[in-house]
Amino acid sequence: MTTYERYTTPDDVRRLLRLKRAYSSTSNPNVDQVDSLIEQKMDVIDSEMRTSFRLSRTREKHSIRNGSMSAFSYDGSRVFLGNKNIVTPLSASAGDSLKVYNGSTDEEWVGVKSESRGTGNFWIDDTLGILFVKNIFSYNNYLSIDVTYRFNGGARSTLSGAVISGATGSVSLTDSSDFPVQGIATVSGEVIRFNNNVSNNLTVVERGAFNTQTEAQSSGAIIFTLPQDIRDACTKLVAIDLLNSEDWSSGGDNSGDIASGQQAISGKIERWRNDIDKTYDRYRPTITSIR
Repeated sequence: MTTYERYTTPDDVRRLLRLKRAYSSTSNPNVDQVDSLIEQKMDVIDSEMRTSFRLSRTREKHSIRNGSMSAFSYDGSRVFLGNKNIVTPLSASAGDSLKVYNGSTDEEWVGVKSESRGTGNFWIDDTLGILFVKNIFSYNNYLSIDVTYRFNGGARSTLSGAVISGATGSVSLTDSSDFPVQGIATVSGEVIRFNNNVSNNLTVVERGAFNTQTEAQSSGAIIFTLPQDIRDACTKLVAIDLLNSEDWSSGGDNSGDIASGQQAISGKIERWRNDIDKTYDRYRPTITSIR
């Protein structure tokens, strides 16, 4: 797993615990063990939120009972996908696919049939993760749906202008209000570093970070960044496991730098767990209405 795909880093955890020494190959725990724990906690977060804060791809197969389809329904028949925060519209060039059984074979719809609510053949409520299929008849007892899609629960926006390959400087977004002041972002598989965020403009200082491919980016391309509260939640989840209800200031390589000034560790863990629960509540899906 590359650094930009992580929700936190060993150094973030070390700073939260106020440890003097960085995790290394000889520390206890060692840096590989902390990295493994980070990956485990990322999976915990994704499971809790029913999404991922990495740009992820999945393939799912569903079926719809005959009679549930309507040739004249405005919204179409619902298919509840396994994740929310779907990247729309679906794009064949990005590897997305929607295959629907037409009576003899699985027919590809992405790039062939229209994707729009009301007049199209299908559409996706990207926030809730619901696929609506419409304007077709089923041919047997069950209609087969085979869908491949991308999803990302991070803050997202779109480029409001084209960006040439390798260029740094100001990059304009349609809305950067959910982006941090500085950090990293991903667009079309390329990772960029930025150190300022003002008036929907990111000041980009590095293109193709973490050995990703530098490419020309077109206007309207989707750009993602990891929300700070998700980073904080992952850092605290890892820290709680590392503490294992023991006072981290007890000595050894990871002795605390101001141990006598720290609160009792039980109170610290309780506060972190409350913070994590609040973050979960902000992101957990609540299917109360269909837009």
